[in-house]
Amino acid sequence: MELSSRRIQQAIVCVFVALTVFPLVQMIYPIVRISPIDENRTLAPAPDFFKIIVNGDGRVAAELNKWFDDRIGFRSFFIRLRNQIDYSLFGHSDKLYIGKDGTLFHRDTLNGIVAIERGGEAWQQAVQAKFTALARYLDRRGIRLVIVSNPAKETAEAELLPPEAPRLPVDTQFHKLRRFLAANPEWIYVNGQDFIGKCGDDPPFYRTDTHSTMPVGYCIAKDVVSRIAVAEGRSASFWNPSFTYFRITGFSGNLARLMAVLIKPTESIKGTHTLYHSGSAVPEGTFTADPDGFFETVYRTHESLWGDKLPPMVLYGNSFAGYYLNAGLYFQFIEVHSVQSRDISLEAALQKLPPNTRYMIVQFYEPFLGDFLQYQIPGE
Repeated sequence: MELSSRRIQQAIVCVFVALTVFPLVQMIYPIVRISPIDENRTLAPAPDFFKIIVNGDGRVAAELNKWFDDRIGFRSFFIRLRNQIDYSLFGHSDKLYIGKDGTLFHRDTLNGIVAIERGGEAWQQAVQAKFTALARYLDRRGIRLVIVSNPAKETAEAELLPPEAPRLPVDTQFHKLRRFLAANPEWIYVNGQDFIGKCGDDPPFYRTDTHSTMPVGYCIAKDVVSRIAVAEGRSASFWNPSFTYFRITGFSGNLARLMAVLIKPTESIKGTHTLYHSGSAVPEGTFTADPDGFFETVYRTHESLWGDKLPPMVLYGNSFAGYYLNAGLYFQFIEVHSVQSRDISLEAALQKLPPNTRYMIVQFYEPFLGDFLQYQIPGE
């Protein structure tokens, strides 16, 4: 009996030592390969020991603890394990809402939309004035503004949100803005909400991702071209391609990655072989690199084909606009320059507009409209 008790004590000590030593060994010399977690932040730097010693500052514990906590061995594994338990057993995620049918919603995105609602009428008037100033500035330069809005999944599929998620009013500030944009003839407006549930039998948004599904993006691309074509006196069916889709299984989107779990949720989505990118070889034109590195994509149609194309265009948008290139929208224009709104401000893009630009497409995502108010429009 005494021997058995002793062995139990020894086993406990061994387990304690292993749990203490192995993480330290993993930290110094990684034995097990564990992929890091995408935390969207900079890990805590090591304390400046030399400065601390020279200045006699003994307040090193807090900085050292932060540095150690960010680098202890197996940290990523245990974070994923804890998150997996929360998700699998309790349907909870610190960064996401788990909605009906396992649909994922970003908490920060919904919080941003709630903040817009709190801005009320003052916010509404300010953002309307910003679009008006932009359209009039471009008009003075002989450029027509095209506005494309993409709704957030958190509002377009609000019926799938869990009970604990905030609820928005029926007539949101975004709804009011869309009505304003649709009623003003100073620009061309393409309302992404119009294509939700009207582009095939697939859901309008990915279950595990922020973005609308591929068919929705392609429908928007076709409508953008159609509206510009009509403005140029061309047929509304100027570009009317059909896309052949195929089924992709095991897709896991950006929201699933944000969960940081051991086994990410997946879904089945539609893909297509008609995919283009800035390195594609296309028969009607060429992609060239911007020597200044400002524009993400520069495409030019061969001069002999200009008569069959729409005037030069600049596209200012975020990742939702990526579907436009994939669909082939770029190849309907004489020249296209695209710039990522995620990295470059609108006023910077306005300063870089090529002199032959005749249309500027400004695509925005509902939760980021607050950022739009920070831009300074020349002559505003």
